[in-house]
Amino acid sequence: GWHAPPSSPTTLEKGAILAWTGATVAEASLAHNMFRFFDCDMHYSDEQLNVLIRALQASSTLNRERFFSTIIGVRRRMDRKWQETPLSKAFMLEDEYAALKRRAQAAYVHDALRRKGLKKWEAFVSFDSNDNGHLSPSELYGALRYLGMPDLTAGDVADFLEAGDTNHDGMLDYKEYLDMLGEDSDEDEEEHDSAVDTKRETHISKVGTYGAEEMREVLAERRRFQQEKIRTEQLRREAQQAELDHKIFQEELAASASRAGGANPHCIRPTLNGMADICYGASFGFTANKPPLRTIVTGKDAKFCAVLYDVLRRRALATPISCPSCSNALMKTNIYYERCKTCKRDVYGVGYRCRDSYRYGRGGCYSYYLCGECHKARRSELLQHASDLKKHETYMHCPPSANLSLFIPSGTAMGDAELRTRLEAAVCDILAAAGGKTGKVDTGITQIARSTVKRILSQRSEPEREFEHVDESAGASSQLLLPQLSSFVSFSSSSQAECRFYLDNVKSLQERLLDLVPSLSPQSVSQKSGDHTSDFTSRTPSPEKIALFTGIREDVCYTVVMEFRVQNLPLKGQRAALLRFSPPPVKMGRDAKRQEASVYLKEDGTLGGSSDSDVTYADGGEKVKAKRWHVLSAVVVGGGTGSLGHGGSGRRGGPGIMILYLDGKEMCTVTPNPTPQGRVGPLGLGSRIIVFGGGKQSESRGGELRQLRLVDGILDMLQLESLTMEMQSTNPLFHNSAVAIQALIRCILARKHYKELCKSQAKELGFDSDQKLPKLNIKPVKKSDDHDECESSDENECDY
Repeated sequence: GWHAPPSSPTTLEKGAILAWTGATVAEASLAHNMFRFFDCDMHYSDEQLNVLIRALQASSTLNRERFFSTIIGVRRRMDRKWQETPLSKAFMLEDEYAALKRRAQAAYVHDALRRKGLKKWEAFVSFDSNDNGHLSPSELYGALRYLGMPDLTAGDVADFLEAGDTNHDGMLDYKEYLDMLGEDSDEDEEEHDSAVDTKRETHISKVGTYGAEEMREVLAERRRFQQEKIRTEQLRREAQQAELDHKIFQEELAASASRAGGANPHCIRPTLNGMADICYGASFGFTANKPPLRTIVTGKDAKFCAVLYDVLRRRALATPISCPSCSNALMKTNIYYERCKTCKRDVYGVGYRCRDSYRYGRGGCYSYYLCGECHKARRSELLQHASDLKKHETYMHCPPSANLSLFIPSGTAMGDAELRTRLEAAVCDILAAAGGKTGKVDTGITQIARSTVKRILSQRSEPEREFEHVDESAGASSQLLLPQLSSFVSFSSSSQAECRFYLDNVKSLQERLLDLVPSLSPQSVSQKSGDHTSDFTSRTPSPEKIALFTGIREDVCYTVVMEFRVQNLPLKGQRAALLRFSPPPVKMGRDAKRQEASVYLKEDGTLGGSSDSDVTYADGGEKVKAKRWHVLSAVVVGGGTGSLGHGGSGRRGGPGIMILYLDGKEMCTVTPNPTPQGRVGPLGLGSRIIVFGGGKQSESRGGELRQLRLVDGILDMLQLESLTMEMQSTNPLFHNSAVAIQALIRCILARKHYKELCKSQAKELGFDSDQKLPKLNIKPVKKSDDHDECESSDENECDY
């Protein structure tokens, strides 16, 4: 389809510039037709189509069609249907061999019709056994058998049909039939018109059908394969998009860390600053009048409110308006012919003044008067300060029918598959760098890495194992950190924390490899792989990428701790959705209608799981109360893990198990029933956590949320109580209540001490301590700032 241009560089014929580059005719033809394809040209000859298909054979027909539709959709051109142009063959034939097979079949049919003395119209009428104007697969099979095509199979007939079926209706009409044969179409159309006039078709014998059931099975199998291919491609594209989204989110999170308040959500990494920071996870806060990044609010009227708004409002209403000079409260009085200090207007009638306003020489207090409007404005300022969300801690209020969707940062919680994949990638990089290899890792290194990681992960059955591989040269931080991690995060054993520690500390992983791989030398590992980082995303297989980045992970063990409050309990016979961990169904329809949340609040204040779960309640558990802050802890053991860490039995490959705690006390154990194949269980962790929703719309009854924390691993009772007390201590309401309780206890102790003091003084004076004591002249005397002493009438000193 390409003609070499004249050698003269002065000519302006098409393609002369390509000839100047020294390209061959084939290369120039390929480039020319590809540029025509990019330019959305639709008319090609057979030779040009062959070149175009050969250039596009590395991509699927679906990607070609999607690319062409996207490009032509942004061009200002006439609306033309490419299905009716020769370009449609480029979207039906996979590669040049399919195009060659299609041409060979068309040429054979054309020659066979000529040998039998049949015109194309006569052959079409003969092959159409039911006279419906279309050739079905069985009719086409019978026609090719009638023409004597050698080594004919049902697959060959399906290829012939798919190559000509441009409208994808599963049959060939007369136009598609002519386009498939591809020669003498105009001449045959004239014969068709003459044949209609003379009604020659009445004398044409029919060719019977053949292999209807066989063709139905072959086409059904191809449709299933095509649908599976489309689904795999869609999941791959979603995984790529989700991976890119995660990378952008990590950049946004790193940029927000330098702003006021820090990053939100805050990624928790192990440190040596106490028990609060020795776990992996993420913390989502709503206390700074700002939601976490990528938070999606579904519904209307979701807003931030001050935690102490009622208390601050009562304080603002009870605080008197005072004089700015002496700070004394203003007095309400009748004022005549005095001027307001604020608005400079004369005051007649009721107003406010300082108690020293009549005293000359009192500075700013003299003649300090306020009118009623200015006094009301000062009160409004105090109320506005009480409701200023920038100056007080806040929480997110979600009304009924509203919910929150929190985006989980990448690497917050890891399952067995993700840990194994990341460790294998890190070990491959270290082994490749130690061997002096760069670029693609060979199969031998991959096998060694898999066996090494398998040995590391196989030691999970030893929960009390000592970490002897940590050498003194690794630093004191490594020796102190690993035992704490092993006791705090229990993912079926203490090895979960060790694996995550290896991913963050390359030196510890190198030392571990020196113990497991004797052929490695310390010099090669330390010199060549010291600054090497693992390329996880490039080696992750497509199915594992889909599971990691789209959120279909059921082998993850994690703990979710949430501080929440509900205004009202659900009505009788109803329930309210609190949390949903698994991603929503991809396809709408029956699965979307029956979707349920992971944690529900029932009418009696108890917690539970989905309707198809078995719930076992503990004795003496707490219940949720309306208008009260609670701390909900959900400890989830994924179906792909081995042991529970809470003393339970192992469940490998099952739906998992969830233990719910309220305010640090166990309430119930939820065991979901096995889900059908293709559906994600209610405990599978997705890329988002839905709060106050995730089920039916009628089950989203709203609530109030202060903070939520996602921890990688299973926490025991000690850590759960510690985390619950930490959340409660940061709540201003609990803080104020604790201060009031402490003040009350101090008053009770002081009163008790005073009574004992009075009794001791009564005995010294000769009174009966059991009778009513007379009034003693005991006066407290403040001796210093730190101690108080009291003085009695007989000048005896005692402690107060």
